[in-house]
Amino acid sequence: MPTSKLTKRTIDAVVSPASKQLIYWDTEIKGFGLRVLPSGLKTFIVQYRNAEGIQRRMNLGRFGVLTVEQARDLARLKLAEVIVGGDPADKVRQSRNGMTVAEMCDWYLTEARAGNILGRKSLPIKSSSLDMDERRIKTHIGRGGRATGGPGVAGRCVGTLQAIIGHAKHKGLLEVHPTLGAKKLAGKKRTRRLSVAEIMMMGKAIAYAEANGENPIALGVLRGLLLTGYRRQEAQAMQRAWLHADRGYVVFPDTKGGAQVRAIGPAAIRILEAQVEIVGNSHFFPSAAGDGPFTAVSDCLKRVCGLAGITGVTPHTLRHTFGSVAGDLGFSELTIRAMLGHASQNVTQDYVHIDEALKLAVQRTSDEIARLLDIGTDAKMEMARQ
Repeated sequence: MPTSKLTKRTIDAVVSPASKQLIYWDTEIKGFGLRVLPSGLKTFIVQYRNAEGIQRRMNLGRFGVLTVEQARDLARLKLAEVIVGGDPADKVRQSRNGMTVAEMCDWYLTEARAGNILGRKSLPIKSSSLDMDERRIKTHIGRGGRATGGPGVAGRCVGTLQAIIGHAKHKGLLEVHPTLGAKKLAGKKRTRRLSVAEIMMMGKAIAYAEANGENPIALGVLRGLLLTGYRRQEAQAMQRAWLHADRGYVVFPDTKGGAQVRAIGPAAIRILEAQVEIVGNSHFFPSAAGDGPFTAVSDCLKRVCGLAGITGVTPHTLRHTFGSVAGDLGFSELTIRAMLGHASQNVTQDYVHIDEALKLAVQRTSDEIARLLDIGTDAKMEMARQ
């Protein structure tokens, strides 16, 4: 780790790391340092070994709230406690047994973003998940926000709070879990799917929208969602290097379930390969500005549904429709779960031997939806003339 005397000038010059946290140790006081997160957050810390030889590390305060000299003086005081047999970090831990919900939420977000709290599969919690947790904390849990939403939102917020308290107990901040056993309100299960007639109307509406100036990239994403069953974020963010068209799969470095290999049918591949490539942007569906992906398919979906006279449709509806059509074709629930990425398709497996039966199921489902979307060319033209 870098070492130098910590001063305001040296700290101001520190560049945030690209991924993991970085610690700069002070050369004047051993154990005094500055932790820098990829987010740009800079926190003074002190590290020591207690009387039992156990290494401890504790936060002193954020740079900007504390000056360098204030933090250095505080570090001296904490280290002086250690010399006489004290353990300042343990004292803080014990005092935290009485922390407020807001303080615990602050602790959770700080520690989780630093990678000190592990989630699924014993991996650091994803930044996208933490962003969602932070929104729930600010809006619903106890940071002065205005709580809105129904039973589904309430249930997810209870789950978030239970998880935060669970992490606090695991880290020794609490002796008991106060919400253990609390029941969540049952949310309304999302079961909306497009009927065969609605899929056909969607095809007509897409053709009409395309003929009347709708964003072609947005329509490409929409067609991709219908023909793959992928999640909205997955479809929008697909990169060209991830597609292995000759073998019928896409390698996702990261999804809601981690890195996955997902089968894709020829009809969907044709949609992807028809997208215009933008120099400097690796995505199939590029943003109009910068090198990121297109992110506004939901707005396009609303416009298309308005043309088709269909209501209650979200990107998740299209995903559920893909699974439902697969069920109509006779595929098992286990197969459908794998098609949708619920079952494990780990990237460490041999790509050449991805389950051919799964590929066939995806292809047949994709082909059937493509057939329905393309039915009634005369009706499409009639709609376009209206």
